[in-house]
Amino acid sequence: MLSNLDPIVKQETSRWGLTLAAINVGFYLVAYLFARDLFVNFFVTGTLFIVNIVILIVAVRAVKKAKEGFVTFKEAFSVAFLTSLIYSLISTTFVILLFNVIDPQAADEIQEKVIENTVAMAERFGGDVSDIDELVKSLEENNQFGTSTQVRGFFTGLLFSAILALIIAAFMKKDRPIYE
Repeated sequence: MLSNLDPIVKQETSRWGLTLAAINVGFYLVAYLFARDLFVNFFVTGTLFIVNIVILIVAVRAVKKAKEGFVTFKEAFSVAFLTSLIYSLISTTFVILLFNVIDPQAADEIQEKVIENTVAMAERFGGDVSDIDELVKSLEENNQFGTSTQVRGFFTGLLFSAILALIIAAFMKKDRPIYE
């Protein structure tokens, strides 16, 4: 698949995919080492999500700039999607290794924080006690850092990344004029 891509597309995809992976892995390391509450902080994870989207747009813009202001839909989609693929693969692998091989107890600690935050939010919104109990039971049964959950999340994320890449490509494409 990569062998058919324009060299500029390959270069920028690799560059921005690795950059995005470094940002995400860096976040996981900082959160793991210094502030595990960051894993369950909606503002922080939301900001990281926005940064990821911005970098996908920057990656497409880099290709567009290198190609004299023009980028086809296929090129724009390829850059956005493959950048997501690279960073998702690296980040998912890192999370699996960190929480299943290196320090499985950290996953349990973060899972408890997730449950506490979920219960607090459900109570703030006036959730029924029996519904909250059911939610807690469901969260306790699901290891969000388990290998199978992470792999499933990786593929679900790829589907979301494909949709996002389609949207980015649709807005950023600019074909060369036919008569130039």
